Amino acid sequence: METALSLRSAWTHNEVDMNRPPSSSEGATRLDLASLSVSDVLAWLSACSPGGICVVAGGAPVFENARFGQMVVSLDRTREASERERRFHPTPYATRTLILADASTWSQAARTAWQYRGLDAAGRDCYYQARLTVVPLNGTKAVLVALEDITQQDLLASEATAVGRFQSVLARLGALAVSGEPVKDLMNEATRLAADALGVELCTILIPRESEAHLYLVAGFGVRDELIGRLTVEGGTRSQAGFASRERRPVVVRDLRTERRFSPSRLLMEHGAKSGMSVPMMVRDRVYGVMGAHAKAVRDFTQKELEFLCTVANTVATVLERWRRDETQLQLYHRLFELVQDGVMLTDTEGRLLEWNPAMERLTGWRSDEVIGRTAALLKSDKHSQEFYARLWRTIASGQAFVERFVNRRKDGSEFLVWESISPVKDPDGAIRYYLAILTDLTERERLLE
Repeated sequence: METALSLRSAWTHNEVDMNRPPSSSEGATRLDLASLSVSDVLAWLSACSPGGICVVAGGAPVFENARFGQMVVSLDRTREASERERRFHPTPYATRTLILADASTWSQAARTAWQYRGLDAAGRDCYYQARLTVVPLNGTKAVLVALEDITQQDLLASEATAVGRFQSVLARLGALAVSGEPVKDLMNEATRLAADALGVELCTILIPRESEAHLYLVAGFGVRDELIGRLTVEGGTRSQAGFASRERRPVVVRDLRTERRFSPSRLLMEHGAKSGMSVPMMVRDRVYGVMGAHAKAVRDFTQKELEFLCTVANTVATVLERWRRDETQLQLYHRLFELVQDGVMLTDTEGRLLEWNPAMERLTGWRSDEVIGRTAALLKSDKHSQEFYARLWRTIASGQAFVERFVNRRKDGSEFLVWESISPVKDPDGAIRYYLAILTDLTERERLLE
């Protein structure tokens, strides 16, 4: 009875001003509580609470309901978390020992709520919040622990934070994609940014070799540096990456050790991967490669995480498509440059020289290695006005060809006359990528006319 009265006093103190006479309703409340035993009160709390209830006294539990036991029964062990895991999941795993220790020292820590991670029956991460309250018990103090499952609330908050991270990464990659950054550097940056945003230890980009039977590791984060650019992995449908490429759809594996759809990848096994996603890098209907994100712990990936990786992969694929298209054009022009007798030069949209054929070397005296990277202005003489060159740039920038007689200057300073045609080279979407100039030497013709 003494304990029941103590409990009554403690619980009514926060609701009633003890310095004024109680009202009739307050008196009834104290009378009702006074008639209850400690076990009655705890049974009532246990029945009303959807979460776990535990009372800790002297460092040991003196009462817990069935729900509390269910929430921590599979967690009575410790788990080591990697540095990366601690960063993205700073709360410790809930164990009975840990919760009891926190409850025993709660008054020293001056916290009213603690948060923990747990594992549900399926082995997935879940999140708990423990609210701690000091209560009197048999003339001393005990701690009432109310353990609540806050997994859904935590997931919503985590998703909101993740969306912000994802948007930041996509904005960064978009800027790199249009900056002219070398493709290799962009791919390495994409794997690093994606791994950081997803909280995984490994991220890779694999592209097909001559066929889909083998995939080539061209970029990666978390993999050994000596493997990038050298390692070939099995493709087809016998590997996770090959399956994603062949089927043209994402593949998510919760635990690679129990996966039966395809053979385990030696690359992933040697790096300790246990869970992961592989998504095809696609532009329209063409697959340019596979991007993978893998964790060293078993985990579930959300739909938003999968969509994010797909977007990153397709962004990289778009850059690869443009790069391969440019390479094909350059190879075509290079063969043309070698064969024609007229001088041919190719510049970017700023006028910087990219190609300079042998005929240009004979015509100007400048070797190719001397001019690549410089601008075509090295041929300018003082025979044309600034308005002439302004009209040239206006014409070709508008997408039209500029055809005119030019008096140019050789390396030795001498002048020569050419009939010059400068044409824009456009992408299929109409964007100007290069300017191609063909120079026909008119020196001999003019001499004959004279």
